[in-house]
Amino acid sequence: MLIPVDHGNRNMKTVHHVFTSGLIENPHMIVTDNDVIELGGMTYSLSNERLLYKRDKTVNNDYFVLTLFAVGKELGTAAQQGTDIYTDGYPHDIQLAVGLPPAHYQSLCKKFKAYLMRPEIIDFTHNGRTYSIEITDVQCFPQAFAAAMTRYNAEMGKRATVIDLGGYTADYIQIVDGKPLIEHSDSLENGVIHLYHRIMQEINCIMDTRLKESDIDLIIRGNPHYPEQLIKIVDQQVRLYLDDFIGQLRERQIDLRVGQTVIIGGGGILLRKYIEQNPWIQHITFIDDIRANAHGYQLMYETLRRKGG
Repeated sequence: MLIPVDHGNRNMKTVHHVFTSGLIENPHMIVTDNDVIELGGMTYSLSNERLLYKRDKTVNNDYFVLTLFAVGKELGTAAQQGTDIYTDGYPHDIQLAVGLPPAHYQSLCKKFKAYLMRPEIIDFTHNGRTYSIEITDVQCFPQAFAAAMTRYNAEMGKRATVIDLGGYTADYIQIVDGKPLIEHSDSLENGVIHLYHRIMQEINCIMDTRLKESDIDLIIRGNPHYPEQLIKIVDQQVRLYLDDFIGQLRERQIDLRVGQTVIIGGGGILLRKYIEQNPWIQHITFIDDIRANAHGYQLMYETLRRKGG
């Protein structure tokens, strides 16, 4: 069974599921109806508090366990949809389609594939259901480009800049004639988490008020039930944040008024109103599905297999 997984710094995404990239490890946890995995004598549960940013996600076992959560969720969905899957001790064949930011792709691709491609059969329990799986193949693709391929069109193929505005990073990659230019890509440490920090610092300084990320999301989405001064500060900081980001791109000789601009990622969805209002960004295509990279990984994996790769 092919399972595409987008290992985000803020959220994990599969074709059917989105959950926070947060994990709690506890060998003595009492298993309840929460989202839990039992693996090798340990119990892990998902947390709404995301993990600290890791450029290299192979440094510990966290993202492998999060991958098992993704696998367990997809196998559970397959069972609900009537797909024949093997459980309770019988190994199930799993192929993973995953991705990395374009700027990290060449340096970390082999390492990430080896990290996920465990040689042994893996036995784990997800929410009371026991699985025995064997990961038989892992293929890795460039983030952002994968998502863009789900909406590929002739206009995009001539020249496009794809921007994946994620949690910790803002990844960009240029596409010319349908091909990704890895050398014209980068991952800027300027995702929406940095915007949150800017807003929190400014509001704390001016109003002596502390906000959560969820409060900032609500204000950006237009919730009026906050003080007017606070709303104005958030609005101002979002516009400054976008101007700074566009300035970073212009320093790299990327002008978003030329060619197609494709905006993806949870940050892009959150800030859509502001992006549409910015005069330095034109000819915009929004891909509003936060799971677009996962769908793209599936598409690219299936294309690779049809070509015999």
